[in-house]
Amino acid sequence: MTDVGDLMWTSAKAVLPVFFIMILGSWFVHKGLLDAKAAGALSWLAKYLYSPSLVFVRLGKSFSLEVFSRVGILMPMGVIVLMFNFIMGVLMVPLAKPTRSFRKWFIFSITFQNSMGLPLIFITAVCAGGRIRRPETEIIEYSLSGEDQFYTATECTETGELYLVIYMAIPYVLVFIVAAVLKSSGRQAPLPAKPEATTLEDSSSVSEQDATTDRTASLSSQARDQGPAYTAGTSSFVEAQEPSVELALPAPGDDQDQLEAQQRNPAISSNEGNTAETSFSISQANTNAKAQPFQSAAKPTEGNLTPEDEKREQDQSSPPSGFSKWGRIIYQAFAQPAVVAQIFGLMVGSLPKLQEFMFNTNSVAAPFVNVLTTIAPGLVSVVTLALSLMIGVKMTKTKYSDLLGGNVEKTGISRRTLFVLIFGRMVILPGILFLVLYLCIDLFPKDQLLLMLLFFESFVPTANMCAICAPPEQGAILSLAMINQYLIGVLTMTMWCFIGLTISTNVVSDV
Repeated sequence: MTDVGDLMWTSAKAVLPVFFIMILGSWFVHKGLLDAKAAGALSWLAKYLYSPSLVFVRLGKSFSLEVFSRVGILMPMGVIVLMFNFIMGVLMVPLAKPTRSFRKWFIFSITFQNSMGLPLIFITAVCAGGRIRRPETEIIEYSLSGEDQFYTATECTETGELYLVIYMAIPYVLVFIVAAVLKSSGRQAPLPAKPEATTLEDSSSVSEQDATTDRTASLSSQARDQGPAYTAGTSSFVEAQEPSVELALPAPGDDQDQLEAQQRNPAISSNEGNTAETSFSISQANTNAKAQPFQSAAKPTEGNLTPEDEKREQDQSSPPSGFSKWGRIIYQAFAQPAVVAQIFGLMVGSLPKLQEFMFNTNSVAAPFVNVLTTIAPGLVSVVTLALSLMIGVKMTKTKYSDLLGGNVEKTGISRRTLFVLIFGRMVILPGILFLVLYLCIDLFPKDQLLLMLLFFESFVPTANMCAICAPPEQGAILSLAMINQYLIGVLTMTMWCFIGLTISTNVVSDV
Protein backbone atom coordinates (compact mmCIF):
# COMPACT_ATOMS: atom_id res chain seq x y z
CA MET A 1 0.00 0.00 0.00
CA THR A 2 2.69 2.43 -1.03
CA ASP A 3 0.96 3.99 -4.05
CA VAL A 4 -0.38 7.50 -3.36
CA GLY A 5 -3.62 6.75 -5.18
CA ASP A 6 -4.19 3.64 -3.08
CA LEU A 7 -3.53 5.59 0.11
CA MET A 8 -5.97 8.34 -0.89
CA TRP A 9 -8.63 5.80 -1.83
CA THR A 10 -8.18 3.91 1.44
CA SER A 11 -8.47 7.18 3.40
CA ALA A 12 -11.64 8.13 1.55
CA LYS A 13 -13.17 4.70 2.15
CA ALA A 14 -12.38 5.01 5.87
CA VAL A 15 -13.94 8.46 6.38
CA LEU A 16 -16.57 9.18 3.73
CA PRO A 17 -18.93 6.24 4.49
CA VAL A 18 -19.35 7.62 8.00
CA PHE A 19 -20.71 10.87 6.57
CA PHE A 20 -22.93 9.13 4.04
CA ILE A 21 -24.49 7.21 6.91
CA MET A 22 -24.87 10.47 8.86
CA ILE A 23 -26.73 11.99 5.92
CA LEU A 24 -28.95 8.93 5.83
CA GLY A 25 -29.54 9.25 9.57
CA SER A 26 -30.47 12.92 9.13
CA TRP A 27 -32.96 11.92 6.44
CA PHE A 28 -34.54 9.30 8.72
CA VAL A 29 -34.82 11.87 11.53
CA HIS A 30 -36.20 14.53 9.16
CA LYS A 31 -38.86 12.12 7.90
CA GLY A 32 -39.77 11.12 11.45
CA LEU A 33 -38.83 7.47 10.90
CA LEU A 34 -36.26 7.59 13.72
CA ASP A 35 -35.61 10.07 16.51
CA ALA A 36 -33.53 10.79 19.60
CA LYS A 37 -35.13 7.87 21.45
CA ALA A 38 -33.79 5.48 18.81
CA ALA A 39 -30.31 6.96 19.20
CA GLY A 40 -30.64 6.63 22.96
CA ALA A 41 -31.70 2.99 22.68
CA LEU A 42 -28.72 2.19 20.45
CA SER A 43 -26.43 4.05 22.84
CA TRP A 44 -27.77 2.04 25.75
CA LEU A 45 -27.17 -1.22 23.88
CA ALA A 46 -23.65 -0.13 22.97
CA LYS A 47 -22.85 0.87 26.54
CA TYR A 48 -24.28 -2.12 28.39
CA LEU A 49 -23.98 -4.92 25.83
CA TYR A 50 -21.78 -4.45 22.77
CA SER A 51 -18.90 -2.43 24.20
CA PRO A 52 -18.32 -4.61 27.31
CA SER A 53 -18.49 -7.71 25.09
CA LEU A 54 -15.86 -6.35 22.70
CA VAL A 55 -13.55 -5.18 25.49
CA PHE A 56 -13.69 -8.48 27.39
CA VAL A 57 -13.31 -10.71 24.31
CA ARG A 58 -10.37 -8.78 22.84
CA LEU A 59 -8.47 -8.48 26.13
CA GLY A 60 -9.35 -11.90 27.48
CA LYS A 61 -8.54 -13.75 24.26
CA SER A 62 -5.61 -11.80 22.77
CA PHE A 63 -3.98 -9.93 25.65
CA SER A 64 -0.86 -11.35 27.28
CA LEU A 65 2.19 -10.05 29.08
CA GLU A 66 4.18 -10.61 25.89
CA VAL A 67 1.75 -8.47 23.89
CA PHE A 68 1.85 -5.79 26.58
CA SER A 69 5.66 -5.71 26.49
CA ARG A 70 5.44 -5.02 22.75
CA VAL A 71 2.58 -2.49 22.58
CA GLY A 72 2.28 -1.40 26.22
CA ILE A 73 3.38 2.08 25.15
CA LEU A 74 -0.19 2.62 23.97
CA MET A 75 -1.44 2.84 27.56
CA PRO A 76 0.72 5.81 28.66
CA MET A 77 0.29 7.38 25.21
CA GLY A 78 -3.44 7.65 25.89
CA VAL A 79 -2.65 9.82 28.93
CA ILE A 80 0.14 11.77 27.20
CA VAL A 81 -2.15 12.75 24.32
CA LEU A 82 -4.79 13.97 26.79
CA MET A 83 -2.20 16.02 28.68
CA PHE A 84 -0.98 17.51 25.40
CA ASN A 85 -4.57 18.36 24.43
CA PHE A 86 -5.13 19.99 27.81
CA ILE A 87 -2.03 22.18 27.46
CA MET A 88 -3.08 23.21 23.96
CA GLY A 89 -6.59 23.97 25.22
CA VAL A 90 -5.19 26.28 27.90
CA LEU A 91 -2.98 28.02 25.32
CA MET A 92 -5.96 28.53 23.01
CA VAL A 93 -7.99 30.35 25.68
CA PRO A 94 -6.41 33.80 25.04
CA LEU A 95 -7.02 33.33 21.33
CA ALA A 96 -10.61 32.12 21.68
CA LYS A 97 -11.60 34.49 24.52
CA PRO A 98 -14.46 32.31 25.84
CA THR A 99 -16.74 33.65 28.54
CA ARG A 100 -15.81 32.90 32.13
CA SER A 101 -18.64 30.38 32.53
CA PHE A 102 -17.63 28.53 29.33
CA ARG A 103 -13.86 28.64 29.84
CA LYS A 104 -13.44 25.31 31.65
CA TRP A 105 -15.80 23.57 29.23
CA PHE A 106 -13.83 24.99 26.31
CA ILE A 107 -10.65 23.39 27.69
CA PHE A 108 -12.55 20.19 28.50
CA SER A 109 -13.84 19.91 24.91
CA ILE A 110 -10.35 20.45 23.46
CA THR A 111 -8.85 17.88 25.83
CA PHE A 112 -11.18 14.94 25.29
CA GLN A 113 -11.77 13.70 21.76
CA ASN A 114 -14.05 10.98 20.38
CA SER A 115 -11.42 8.39 21.16
CA MET A 116 -13.49 5.20 20.90
CA GLY A 117 -16.30 5.35 18.34
CA LEU A 118 -14.70 6.98 15.30
CA PRO A 119 -11.24 5.36 15.62
CA LEU A 120 -12.98 1.99 15.86
CA ILE A 121 -14.86 2.71 12.62
CA PHE A 122 -11.69 3.95 10.88
CA ILE A 123 -9.69 0.88 11.93
CA THR A 124 -12.36 -1.45 10.58
CA ALA A 125 -12.57 0.44 7.28
CA VAL A 126 -8.80 0.67 6.75
CA CYS A 127 -8.27 -3.00 7.60
CA ALA A 128 -10.96 -3.99 5.11
CA GLY A 129 -9.65 -1.76 2.32
CA GLY A 130 -5.87 -1.79 2.68
CA ARG A 131 -2.86 -4.03 3.20
CA ILE A 132 -1.60 -3.41 6.72
CA ARG A 133 1.84 -4.78 7.51
CA ARG A 134 2.46 -6.92 10.57
CA PRO A 135 4.82 -5.70 13.33
CA GLU A 136 8.54 -5.82 12.61
CA THR A 137 9.20 -8.21 15.51
CA GLU A 138 6.64 -10.69 14.17
CA ILE A 139 8.04 -10.54 10.63
CA ILE A 140 11.58 -11.17 11.84
CA GLU A 141 10.64 -13.84 14.39
CA TYR A 142 8.67 -15.95 11.92
CA SER A 143 10.76 -15.03 8.82
CA LEU A 144 7.69 -13.82 6.95
CA SER A 145 7.94 -12.70 3.35
CA GLY A 146 5.66 -11.69 0.50
CA GLU A 147 1.96 -11.55 1.29
CA ASP A 148 2.56 -13.25 4.64
CA GLN A 149 3.92 -9.94 5.93
CA PHE A 150 0.44 -8.42 5.78
CA TYR A 151 -2.60 -8.97 7.99
CA THR A 152 -5.76 -10.51 6.68
CA ALA A 153 -8.77 -8.22 7.09
CA THR A 154 -10.08 -10.19 10.08
CA GLU A 155 -6.70 -10.37 11.83
CA CYS A 156 -6.13 -6.67 11.24
CA THR A 157 -9.52 -5.69 12.65
CA GLU A 158 -9.21 -7.86 15.76
CA THR A 159 -5.65 -6.66 16.43
CA GLY A 160 -6.68 -3.04 15.91
CA GLU A 161 -9.55 -3.45 18.36
CA LEU A 162 -7.15 -4.92 20.91
CA TYR A 163 -4.77 -1.97 20.47
CA LEU A 164 -7.65 0.48 20.85
CA VAL A 165 -8.87 -1.15 24.07
CA ILE A 166 -5.34 -1.00 25.51
CA TYR A 167 -5.01 2.66 24.47
CA MET A 168 -8.36 3.53 26.10
CA ALA A 169 -7.62 1.76 29.41
CA ILE A 170 -6.77 4.95 31.32
CA PRO A 171 -8.40 7.77 29.26
CA TYR A 172 -11.82 6.13 29.50
CA VAL A 173 -11.69 6.29 33.30
CA LEU A 174 -10.24 9.80 33.31
CA VAL A 175 -13.00 11.29 31.17
CA PHE A 176 -15.65 10.26 33.72
CA ILE A 177 -13.60 11.45 36.68
CA VAL A 178 -12.87 14.86 35.13
CA ALA A 179 -16.50 15.29 34.06
CA ALA A 180 -17.69 14.52 37.59
CA VAL A 181 -15.23 17.01 39.09
CA LEU A 182 -16.30 19.75 36.67
CA LYS A 183 -19.97 19.14 37.41
CA SER A 184 -19.46 19.16 41.17
CA SER A 185 -17.36 22.33 41.02
CA GLY A 186 -20.07 24.04 38.99
CA ARG A 187 -22.73 23.64 41.65
CA GLN A 188 -23.62 26.82 43.47
CA ALA A 189 -25.68 27.73 46.47
CA PRO A 190 -29.43 27.99 45.84
CA LEU A 191 -30.44 31.35 44.40
CA PRO A 192 -32.71 33.57 46.50
CA ALA A 193 -36.39 33.24 45.78
CA LYS A 194 -37.80 35.66 43.25
CA PRO A 195 -40.72 37.90 44.20
CA GLU A 196 -44.20 36.93 43.07
CA ALA A 197 -44.96 38.11 39.57
CA THR A 198 -48.40 38.13 38.07
CA THR A 199 -47.28 38.67 34.49
CA LEU A 200 -44.20 38.10 32.42
CA GLU A 201 -43.81 41.86 32.07
CA ASP A 202 -43.64 42.25 35.85
CA SER A 203 -41.07 39.49 36.18
CA SER A 204 -38.76 41.09 33.60
CA SER A 205 -38.15 44.15 35.79
CA VAL A 206 -37.28 42.65 39.16
CA SER A 207 -33.45 42.71 39.10
CA GLU A 208 -30.33 42.17 37.04
CA GLN A 209 -29.83 38.75 38.63
CA ASP A 210 -33.32 37.72 37.57
CA ALA A 211 -32.56 38.78 34.02
CA THR A 212 -29.48 36.58 34.04
CA THR A 213 -31.56 33.66 35.28
CA ASP A 214 -34.13 34.26 32.54
CA ARG A 215 -31.39 34.30 29.91
CA THR A 216 -30.08 30.99 31.22
CA ALA A 217 -33.58 29.54 30.94
CA SER A 218 -33.83 30.77 27.36
CA LEU A 219 -30.51 29.21 26.43
CA SER A 220 -31.52 25.99 28.18
CA SER A 221 -34.64 25.86 26.05
CA GLN A 222 -32.48 26.45 22.99
CA ALA A 223 -30.17 23.63 24.12
CA ARG A 224 -33.18 21.36 24.28
CA ASP A 225 -34.18 22.28 20.74
CA GLN A 226 -30.70 21.70 19.32
CA GLY A 227 -30.21 18.10 20.31
CA PRO A 228 -30.81 15.20 22.63
CA ALA A 229 -27.73 15.41 24.77
CA TYR A 230 -27.85 18.78 26.43
CA THR A 231 -30.89 18.98 28.62
CA ALA A 232 -29.60 15.73 30.07
CA GLY A 233 -26.81 17.79 31.57
CA THR A 234 -29.16 18.87 34.36
CA SER A 235 -29.61 15.34 35.61
CA SER A 236 -27.26 13.57 37.96
CA PHE A 237 -23.84 12.47 36.78
CA VAL A 238 -24.69 8.78 36.66
CA GLU A 239 -27.92 9.41 34.76
CA ALA A 240 -25.95 11.44 32.21
CA GLN A 241 -23.27 8.80 31.78
CA GLU A 242 -22.08 8.54 28.22
CA PRO A 243 -21.65 5.14 26.63
CA SER A 244 -18.12 4.05 25.93
CA VAL A 245 -18.77 4.66 22.28
CA GLU A 246 -19.39 8.32 23.12
CA LEU A 247 -22.89 8.73 21.88
CA ALA A 248 -25.66 11.00 23.07
CA LEU A 249 -28.29 9.88 25.50
CA PRO A 250 -31.99 10.41 24.66
CA ALA A 251 -33.72 13.71 25.19
CA PRO A 252 -35.92 14.28 28.22
CA GLY A 253 -39.66 14.34 27.61
CA ASP A 254 -41.63 17.48 26.84
CA ASP A 255 -43.07 17.59 30.34
CA GLN A 256 -39.60 17.51 31.81
CA ASP A 257 -38.42 20.28 29.49
CA GLN A 258 -41.36 22.43 30.55
CA LEU A 259 -40.57 21.69 34.19
CA GLU A 260 -36.93 22.73 33.78
CA ALA A 261 -37.99 26.02 32.18
CA GLN A 262 -40.42 26.65 35.05
CA GLN A 263 -37.74 25.97 37.64
CA ARG A 264 -35.38 28.44 35.97
CA ASN A 265 -38.08 31.09 35.55
CA PRO A 266 -40.73 30.95 38.27
CA ALA A 267 -42.61 33.76 36.53
CA ILE A 268 -43.71 31.28 33.90
CA SER A 269 -45.14 29.03 36.59
CA SER A 270 -46.99 31.89 38.27
CA ASN A 271 -48.43 33.01 34.97
CA GLU A 272 -49.79 29.53 34.28
CA GLY A 273 -51.52 28.84 37.55
CA ASN A 274 -51.31 28.76 41.31
CA THR A 275 -48.80 26.91 43.45
CA ALA A 276 -50.96 23.83 43.86
CA GLU A 277 -51.35 23.43 40.11
CA THR A 278 -47.61 23.87 39.62
CA SER A 279 -46.87 21.22 42.25
CA PHE A 280 -49.23 18.83 40.51
CA SER A 281 -47.54 19.44 37.12
CA ILE A 282 -44.13 18.85 38.68
CA SER A 283 -45.28 15.59 40.23
CA GLN A 284 -46.89 14.50 36.96
CA ALA A 285 -43.75 15.38 34.98
CA ASN A 286 -41.59 13.34 37.32
CA THR A 287 -43.97 10.39 37.00
CA ASN A 288 -43.91 10.57 33.21
CA ALA A 289 -40.14 10.85 33.12
CA LYS A 290 -39.66 7.77 35.32
CA ALA A 291 -41.98 5.78 33.08
CA GLN A 292 -39.62 6.19 30.12
CA PRO A 293 -36.71 3.68 30.35
CA PHE A 294 -34.24 5.64 28.27
CA GLN A 295 -34.93 9.10 29.73
CA SER A 296 -33.51 10.85 32.76
CA ALA A 297 -35.74 11.81 35.65
CA ALA A 298 -36.56 15.50 36.01
CA LYS A 299 -34.36 17.40 38.40
CA PRO A 300 -33.64 21.02 39.33
CA THR A 301 -30.83 22.78 37.56
CA GLU A 302 -27.23 22.57 38.71
CA GLY A 303 -27.23 26.07 40.12
CA ASN A 304 -30.53 25.77 42.02
CA LEU A 305 -30.21 22.47 43.89
CA THR A 306 -31.92 22.60 47.27
CA PRO A 307 -30.47 20.54 50.14
CA GLU A 308 -33.27 18.00 49.70
CA ASP A 309 -32.61 17.71 45.95
CA GLU A 310 -28.87 17.42 46.56
CA LYS A 311 -29.42 14.58 49.02
CA ARG A 312 -31.87 12.83 46.68
CA GLU A 313 -29.43 13.08 43.77
CA GLN A 314 -26.59 11.67 45.83
CA ASP A 315 -28.78 8.83 47.13
CA GLN A 316 -29.71 7.83 43.58
CA SER A 317 -26.18 7.88 42.14
CA SER A 318 -23.84 7.25 45.05
CA PRO A 319 -22.19 4.03 46.21
CA PRO A 320 -22.79 2.69 49.72
CA SER A 321 -22.52 5.15 52.61
CA GLY A 322 -19.11 5.94 54.00
CA PHE A 323 -17.63 7.05 50.67
CA SER A 324 -16.14 10.52 50.46
CA LYS A 325 -16.73 12.84 47.51
CA TRP A 326 -13.66 11.49 45.70
CA GLY A 327 -14.65 7.98 46.62
CA ARG A 328 -18.03 8.46 44.95
CA ILE A 329 -16.43 9.92 41.83
CA ILE A 330 -13.94 7.06 41.48
CA TYR A 331 -16.67 4.52 42.21
CA GLN A 332 -18.87 5.99 39.46
CA ALA A 333 -16.00 5.90 36.95
CA PHE A 334 -14.96 2.31 37.68
CA ALA A 335 -18.58 1.12 37.76
CA GLN A 336 -18.92 1.73 34.02
CA PRO A 337 -19.68 -1.56 32.19
CA ALA A 338 -16.74 -1.23 29.80
CA VAL A 339 -14.35 -0.51 32.68
CA VAL A 340 -15.57 -3.59 34.57
CA ALA A 341 -15.14 -5.67 31.40
CA GLN A 342 -11.68 -4.17 30.96
CA ILE A 343 -10.60 -5.20 34.46
CA PHE A 344 -11.85 -8.77 34.02
CA GLY A 345 -10.35 -8.96 30.53
CA LEU A 346 -6.92 -7.90 31.77
CA MET A 347 -7.18 -10.40 34.60
CA VAL A 348 -8.05 -13.26 32.23
CA GLY A 349 -5.41 -12.28 29.67
CA SER A 350 -2.68 -11.99 32.29
CA LEU A 351 -3.31 -15.49 33.68
CA PRO A 352 -2.62 -18.11 30.95
CA LYS A 353 -4.43 -20.92 32.78
CA LEU A 354 -7.53 -18.81 33.32
CA GLN A 355 -7.35 -17.62 29.71
CA GLU A 356 -7.18 -21.20 28.47
CA PHE A 357 -10.13 -22.16 30.65
CA MET A 358 -12.32 -19.25 29.53
CA PHE A 359 -11.65 -19.58 25.79
CA ASN A 360 -11.43 -23.37 25.51
CA THR A 361 -14.24 -24.70 23.33
CA ASN A 362 -14.72 -27.63 25.72
CA SER A 363 -14.88 -25.46 28.84
CA VAL A 364 -18.03 -24.91 30.86
CA ALA A 365 -17.53 -21.19 30.18
CA ALA A 366 -17.66 -21.77 26.41
CA PRO A 367 -21.41 -20.98 25.96
CA PHE A 368 -21.06 -17.66 27.77
CA VAL A 369 -17.87 -16.69 25.92
CA ASN A 370 -19.37 -17.74 22.57
CA VAL A 371 -22.29 -15.36 23.11
CA LEU A 372 -19.92 -12.48 23.89
CA THR A 373 -17.75 -13.36 20.88
CA THR A 374 -20.80 -13.27 18.62
CA ILE A 375 -22.01 -9.94 20.00
CA ALA A 376 -18.64 -8.12 19.99
CA PRO A 377 -18.30 -7.44 16.21
CA GLY A 378 -21.71 -5.73 16.18
CA LEU A 379 -20.35 -2.72 18.06
CA VAL A 380 -19.11 -1.03 14.87
CA SER A 381 -22.54 -1.19 13.23
CA VAL A 382 -24.33 0.00 16.37
CA VAL A 383 -21.87 2.86 16.84
CA THR A 384 -22.16 4.01 13.23
CA LEU A 385 -25.96 3.98 13.20
CA ALA A 386 -26.32 5.64 16.60
CA LEU A 387 -23.76 8.29 15.65
CA SER A 388 -25.64 9.03 12.42
CA LEU A 389 -28.93 9.44 14.31
CA MET A 390 -27.34 11.64 16.95
CA ILE A 391 -25.80 13.97 14.35
CA GLY A 392 -29.04 13.84 12.37
CA VAL A 393 -31.02 15.04 15.38
CA LYS A 394 -28.55 17.86 15.99
CA MET A 395 -28.51 18.99 12.36
CA THR A 396 -32.28 18.92 11.86
CA LYS A 397 -32.85 20.95 15.03
CA THR A 398 -30.24 23.62 14.28
CA LYS A 399 -31.01 26.61 12.09
CA TYR A 400 -28.57 27.42 9.31
CA SER A 401 -28.35 31.01 10.57
CA ASP A 402 -27.05 29.75 13.93
CA LEU A 403 -24.34 27.42 12.59
CA LEU A 404 -21.61 30.07 12.56
CA GLY A 405 -22.54 31.66 15.88
CA GLY A 406 -21.96 35.38 16.24
CA ASN A 407 -25.20 36.28 18.05
CA VAL A 408 -24.02 35.94 21.63
CA GLU A 409 -27.45 36.65 23.11
CA LYS A 410 -29.00 33.88 20.99
CA THR A 411 -26.30 31.22 20.73
CA GLY A 412 -24.28 32.04 23.86
CA ILE A 413 -20.95 32.09 21.99
CA SER A 414 -19.06 34.60 19.88
CA ARG A 415 -18.00 33.71 16.37
CA ARG A 416 -14.36 34.00 17.39
CA THR A 417 -14.71 31.47 20.20
CA LEU A 418 -16.70 29.10 18.00
CA PHE A 419 -14.16 29.19 15.16
CA VAL A 420 -11.23 28.54 17.50
CA LEU A 421 -13.12 25.63 19.07
CA ILE A 422 -13.86 24.15 15.63
CA PHE A 423 -10.57 24.68 13.81
CA GLY A 424 -8.49 24.26 16.96
CA ARG A 425 -9.89 20.76 17.47
CA MET A 426 -9.96 19.70 13.80
CA VAL A 427 -6.96 21.48 12.22
CA ILE A 428 -4.51 23.14 14.64
CA LEU A 429 -4.30 20.42 17.29
CA PRO A 430 -4.02 17.50 14.81
CA GLY A 431 -1.34 19.37 12.88
CA ILE A 432 0.81 19.87 15.97
CA LEU A 433 0.22 16.30 17.20
CA PHE A 434 1.14 14.86 13.80
CA LEU A 435 4.34 16.89 13.80
CA VAL A 436 5.28 15.72 17.31
CA LEU A 437 4.49 12.08 16.48
CA TYR A 438 6.51 12.29 13.27
CA LEU A 439 9.53 13.77 15.06
CA CYS A 440 9.32 11.03 17.72
CA ILE A 441 8.45 8.21 15.32
CA ASP A 442 11.65 6.28 16.03
CA LEU A 443 10.64 5.93 19.69
CA PHE A 444 7.68 3.72 18.75
CA PRO A 445 7.73 0.09 17.60
CA LYS A 446 7.67 -0.42 13.84
CA ASP A 447 4.07 -1.52 13.99
CA GLN A 448 1.89 0.08 11.31
CA LEU A 449 -1.38 -0.59 13.10
CA LEU A 450 -0.08 0.96 16.33
CA LEU A 451 1.11 4.08 14.50
CA MET A 452 -2.17 4.37 12.60
CA LEU A 453 -4.13 4.26 15.86
CA LEU A 454 -2.07 7.10 17.34
CA PHE A 455 -2.71 9.21 14.24
CA PHE A 456 -6.44 8.38 14.26
CA GLU A 457 -6.71 9.53 17.86
CA SER A 458 -5.27 12.91 16.91
CA PHE A 459 -7.82 14.23 14.41
CA VAL A 460 -11.28 13.13 15.61
CA PRO A 461 -13.89 15.65 16.89
CA THR A 462 -14.78 16.48 20.48
CA ALA A 463 -16.20 13.67 22.60
CA ASN A 464 -19.97 13.78 23.09
CA MET A 465 -19.26 13.18 26.77
CA CYS A 466 -18.21 16.84 27.01
CA ALA A 467 -21.63 18.09 25.94
CA ILE A 468 -23.57 15.50 27.92
CA CYS A 469 -21.90 16.41 31.21
CA ALA A 470 -22.02 20.17 30.63
CA PRO A 471 -24.83 22.35 32.01
CA PRO A 472 -27.54 23.14 29.42
CA GLU A 473 -26.15 26.54 28.40
CA GLN A 474 -22.62 25.24 27.83
CA GLY A 475 -23.98 22.02 26.33
CA ALA A 476 -25.84 24.00 23.68
CA ILE A 477 -22.61 25.77 22.74
CA LEU A 478 -20.71 22.49 22.46
CA SER A 479 -23.55 21.08 20.38
CA LEU A 480 -23.14 23.91 17.90
CA ALA A 481 -19.37 23.42 17.75
CA MET A 482 -19.64 19.66 17.28
CA ILE A 483 -22.02 20.00 14.34
CA ASN A 484 -19.48 22.23 12.60
CA GLN A 485 -16.63 19.88 13.53
CA TYR A 486 -18.37 16.99 11.79
CA LEU A 487 -19.24 19.13 8.77
CA ILE A 488 -15.66 20.24 8.12
CA GLY A 489 -14.46 16.79 9.19
CA VAL A 490 -15.47 15.46 5.77
CA LEU A 491 -12.36 17.19 4.43
CA THR A 492 -10.07 17.44 7.44
CA MET A 493 -10.40 13.84 8.64
CA THR A 494 -9.90 12.49 5.12
CA MET A 495 -6.77 14.63 4.78
CA TRP A 496 -5.34 13.62 8.16
CA CYS A 497 -6.19 9.96 7.55
CA PHE A 498 -4.25 10.08 4.26
CA ILE A 499 -1.25 11.72 5.94
CA GLY A 500 -1.31 9.20 8.81
CA LEU A 501 -1.47 6.23 6.42
CA THR A 502 1.37 7.68 4.34
CA ILE A 503 3.66 8.20 7.34
CA SER A 504 2.93 4.82 8.91
CA THR A 505 3.41 3.03 5.58
CA ASN A 506 6.75 4.70 4.87
CA VAL A 507 8.04 3.95 8.37
CA VAL A 508 7.48 0.20 8.07
CA SER A 509 8.21 -0.16 4.34
CA ASP A 510 11.90 -0.90 4.94
CA VAL A 511 11.23 -3.87 7.21
